[in-house]
Amino acid sequence: MRRSFVLLIILSSRLSFIPALHSNFFQSDEHTGECPGNGITAWNDIWSKGEGFGSTYFDTLGVYMYAALEKKTYCTTQWNHTSRGVPMSEMFQWVGGSEFGPPATSQTARRDRKRWETFDLHSQTQRDIFMEARKRIRDYYFEHTKRHNESLNLFGEGNGASENVAWHIRRGDVGMDIGAERYITNDEISQGLIALYKAFAVRKIHFFSEGNETEFQSINETCVALGIGCVWHLNSPQLAVHYSFSVADILIMARSAFSGTAAFLNRGKVFLLPSEYGRQPIHPLDVQTIWNRCAGLARSSRVFGFPLQPLQPARPFYQMGG
Repeated sequence: MRRSFVLLIILSSRLSFIPALHSNFFQSDEHTGECPGNGITAWNDIWSKGEGFGSTYFDTLGVYMYAALEKKTYCTTQWNHTSRGVPMSEMFQWVGGSEFGPPATSQTARRDRKRWETFDLHSQTQRDIFMEARKRIRDYYFEHTKRHNESLNLFGEGNGASENVAWHIRRGDVGMDIGAERYITNDEISQGLIALYKAFAVRKIHFFSEGNETEFQSINETCVALGIGCVWHLNSPQLAVHYSFSVADILIMARSAFSGTAAFLNRGKVFLLPSEYGRQPIHPLDVQTIWNRCAGLARSSRVFGFPLQPLQPARPFYQMGG
C-alpha cells in the first residue's frame, strides 16, 4: 500500500511537469531578453516597396510557424513601411506583433518567402504544433483589439437572430487588366451568391470592397432577386475591415492575403467562391486549407487551383517551395 502511494506521488509529480507544446516548440516564450543565436525573424525586401498588410502579416505568421516546427526561436521585426497611407508599424502593434518573441538583432537570421520550406502534417505532433500556433496567433490578435472591438466591428448591433456574413470583394489593386488571376467579376460573385443562398439561406450579407456602390449594381440586383439584404462597406479602415472578417460567422474570402489572414483567425465558416461553385456543393474550408490558400495567395501572384478540397494528412500544408 505504501509502495503504491509512493508510486502515485512520483507519477503525479512527473505528470505535473510534462512539458507542454510551448516549452518544446515555441521557444520565443522562453526568451524574454535578447534574441538567441538560433533565432530567426520574418523579413521581405518588398516590404519597403509598400507591401500590403495581409501579405506582410502572413510573412510574419509563416516564419513564426516555421520557427515552431523547426524548434527555433522566433524573434520579432517590426514593420516600418507604409501601405496605402497606413503605417504598418501601427498594424504591427494592433496584431500583437511584439508578443511573438524577443526583438530580433542585426545578427538574427532572416527568412522571407523564398526561404520558406515545405512541411507535411504527417504526425500528430506537427498538427498539434500547427493548432497551438494558431491559438497563440489568435490570442495575440484579439488581446490587442478587444479594447476596441465595438468600434472595430462594422456589423453594428444585431439581435443575434441571424449570422453575420462578410464577403470580401477585392478591387483597387486588381482588375481585368491588372492582377487578373486574383480578380473575380461581379457576375462570378453573383453566381457564388446564388450558391451560398441555396446552401445556407442567408438573409443579409455585408460586402466589403473599394470604389462606389454603382460599380456593383449587378450584385445588388441579384440580392434583390433573392430577397437578401445587401450592406456595403466601401473604403472602410483596414483594421476595422480585417477585424470584422475575423469575427464574422460566415466569411467569403477573396483571392487575397488580407481576407486570407482574417480567415485563418476566424472560427466560423469560411469559403472561397469562384464561379464553378454555382454548379458544385459548397463546403467550408478547414483551417489547414485556409492556410494553404493564404500561402498561395500571399506570394508572387500565385493562386492555387480549384475546386477546394480538405487536405489529406500526407499532403503538404506549408507549400512554399518552387
